[in-house]
Amino acid sequence: MWVVDTCVVIDVFENDPQFGEVSAKLLESRFEQGLAISPVTMVELSAAFDGDLAEQKRFLTLAGLTFSESQPSHRNG
Repeated sequence: MWVVDTCVVIDVFENDPQFGEVSAKLLESRFEQGLAISPVTMVELSAAFDGDLAEQKRFLTLAGLTFSESQPSHRNG
């Protein structure tokens, strides 16, 4: 499983003229090993989607990126 950095996802989403294609090829080359994003990346990406969580999730799913919707548990003590 590969954890993908926010900037790589944004490169692909925005079709960045300098890095979009390179980032897409990188994700494609690692696709079969599994791709995921962290909760921090999920939050960082929200601005690119104007806060539209449904659209953000749709894009991530189409890109083959997994993400967790559960909140981490907190331990006391």
